Amino acid sequence: MITNQSFLFRWLFIYFFLYQFPSFLAYIEPLEFVDDGLTSFYQIIIPWLGKNILSLEKDITVFSNGSGDTTYDYVLVLFWAVVSLIGASVWAVFDRQKRNFEKLNYWLIVWLRFSVGFILLHYGLIKIVKLQFSDPSFGRLIQSVGDMSPMGLAWTFMGYSKGYNLFIGLGEAFGGVLLLHRRTSLLGSLVCNVVLVNIVAINFFFDVPVKLFSSHLLVMSMIIMAPDMNRLFRVLFNQAVDTTQKYHLTFAKGKHLRMAQGGKILMMGLILYPMLAGISSSYESYGSGAVKPPLYGLYEIDWFVKNGDTIPANINNTDRWNKIAVDYKTFMSVEKMDKSRSYHKIDWDSLSQELIVIDRQDTTNRYRLACELSDSSLYMHGVLFSDSIGLQAKRKKKDEFLLMNRGFHWINEYPFNR
Repeated sequence: MITNQSFLFRWLFIYFFLYQFPSFLAYIEPLEFVDDGLTSFYQIIIPWLGKNILSLEKDITVFSNGSGDTTYDYVLVLFWAVVSLIGASVWAVFDRQKRNFEKLNYWLIVWLRFSVGFILLHYGLIKIVKLQFSDPSFGRLIQSVGDMSPMGLAWTFMGYSKGYNLFIGLGEAFGGVLLLHRRTSLLGSLVCNVVLVNIVAINFFFDVPVKLFSSHLLVMSMIIMAPDMNRLFRVLFNQAVDTTQKYHLTFAKGKHLRMAQGGKILMMGLILYPMLAGISSSYESYGSGAVKPPLYGLYEIDWFVKNGDTIPANINNTDRWNKIAVDYKTFMSVEKMDKSRSYHKIDWDSLSQELIVIDRQDTTNRYRLACELSDSSLYMHGVLFSDSIGLQAKRKKKDEFLLMNRGFHWINEYPFNR
């Protein structure tokens, strides 16, 4: 059993059903509408609770996005906790019989196993193919460490090393796969706990806004392991271990067993196929498998002309461009002399060899800059917004940076700490 406290068990059962059930269904495309419907409901009720019950200083207008630690998310967790408390209380009042909840305990463990298993399998795979943490961008490579956010530093640290991504990804994927099978679920929970402790630590200590989600995954993994904790401690202290088989749901032999196994395989297929297809598509769209844009590179500007005037390269000339970084075919960043940056949406006209800069405020406004590009340099001129500009720049590749070319060394006669 997860716990012998019947009220706590009821609360856990309701809470994790509310927490994970809709998002689990979102993995199955035909059932996404359930998650969408509940999300729409929560986006109505949670802001109302924040304003009228919790009396928050500001209205909740930002919902879950790249951050899973928004005010909305914290209030939503509180809402689930309170609803679960009310539900457990009502359950206890109307069900006064003494129960051991073995069957419900079994199904809760199954539910948590599949939830954590598929999530970690997904996160493991996107680390293995280096989708979650891509190589440091040109913009990141020219940014001083002191100007990075803690999350930016963590992302650069993770993105630099293919080996560490593979190591963590394999741990997540291996643990996730083990959780999908009852007989290997204990080993899976042990692997997942080790992996998730590291992930939670990074999220907390580098201020990565996935603290709530990763903490829930860690708790869920610990709950899966909870029924075996006594036996694990006895093994550690070299004591006799009870080998009595835990309760598990048994199916009749024959067609019912085959139907149950077939249903499990069907569910896994409905989840795994779109998951793998999505990872493959993302890998080819913006991962390592994506085709690099024609202007891919970092350009250090030698001279810059604006409205006919050559602007000297000193820090006081904030109109002068210092560097251009192009990592993706639709995006360009420009560093000014004072280290400030501007970001531009772009397109490339391969016929005329022109860079098209798209106005973010009005996408119908497009500015064409003629480009002459070689392996080592870039010459660009044209009208951008209301100014005519011209520039010449040296092209720099990633392997020219020490971080990217230092590599691995078995032998270091002295520490190479630069």
